[in-house]
Amino acid sequence: MAKKKSFVLFNDLSKPIKSLSDEEAGKLFKAIFEYQNGGIEQELSGASEMAFTFIKQQLDRNHERYEIICERNRTNGAKGGRPKNPDIPKKPSGLSGNPDIPKKPDTDNDSDTDTDNDIEEKNVPYFYLAELLYKLHKNQDPNYSKSVKHIQSWANSIRLIEKDGRSKEDIRQVIEWCKEPDNFWFPNIQSGKKLRKQFDILISEMNQSLFKKTPADEQKNKNYAEGFYE
Repeated sequence: MAKKKSFVLFNDLSKPIKSLSDEEAGKLFKAIFEYQNGGIEQELSGASEMAFTFIKQQLDRNHERYEIICERNRTNGAKGGRPKNPDIPKKPSGLSGNPDIPKKPDTDNDSDTDTDNDIEEKNVPYFYLAELLYKLHKNQDPNYSKSVKHIQSWANSIRLIEKDGRSKEDIRQVIEWCKEPDNFWFPNIQSGKKLRKQFDILISEMNQSLFKKTPADEQKNKNYAEGFYE
């Protein structure tokens, strides 16, 4: 990858990066600069590797767009500048059509015109939830293993759960609840697609179970969280 004076990282990546240790984050950012400045991919593992996969895709797409713009500018320069169309009247305002009719706001629809790159960028804010689903299951089953591609597809399913009307906080709570070791749903929710399919049932059962907890249960959980439970 050719060197440029700058490159862009998106704020949507902050949540998956926050889950990394300082050492993992340091290795990740070194890997980003190595890749951006020389196209060299460093060896990473676990969450760092997953985060780098998303970042690498964005860097590659940005580089492709940059090259397209450079090539277009070179072509236009060789022709004496931007081509002119004498059949189109000039509009100093830059407006087209009827200025009295406001444009409809863009909607986040998964239409046939969405490219794979569009979908991947939309999934970035949900990757940390997909990673949470994976990590909580693997904590109880060390031999459990899924590829980055699988977890990326989970992020897409989780994004669609939010489009169904659920908040990211609802999704996080349901993931943590269903991945408790003694929960009936623990072995049954092993993908983002299954999480979405069963989400209405899961959140209903979670709310019921929390409502049934006694004050003694709540104190027990509080003590456990504070590190005093034996």
